[in-house]
Amino acid sequence: MDDIKTQEEIEELEELLEDVQEDLEEVVKDLSEQEESKSFSESLSDAFAGFVGSWQFIGIFCLVMALWITLNIMPVFGFDKYPFILLNLTLSAIAAIQAPIIMMSQKRQDQKDRIRNTKIYELIILTHNMMEQQNEKVDELIDKIRNDKNS
Repeated sequence: MDDIKTQEEIEELEELLEDVQEDLEEVVKDLSEQEESKSFSESLSDAFAGFVGSWQFIGIFCLVMALWITLNIMPVFGFDKYPFILLNLTLSAIAAIQAPIIMMSQKRQDQKDRIRNTKIYELIILTHNMMEQQNEKVDELIDKIRNDKNS
């Protein structure tokens, strides 16, 4: 009879473990769906922010700047003479457009992180509660085994 009860309790523990695994899979699925549900503008701002924050962009930007200044120092190509007013205007326009796009991407990333952290916290609480239940069941099994040995 005790073996049947012990087997039932082991089955309950296995069910608890399956529940934890299902909840973990659900959280991972939710996070994946959240990543896939980006709009075109969100994807574009993320790609733009990724490019602007790269060494490739810095290299291209420095090359364009050097080329612009070099061409405008030469008397033949000088369409923007020193003090390079057109260059200053162009750089200001780039900065004015670039900053809000990067901020949109960062805001969206913050929202994603907040949701992800909330889901992870919920999973941790759930896992903690289930582990406590498992520990109680294991303690009960240990007590039964000890009582059986003493009897």
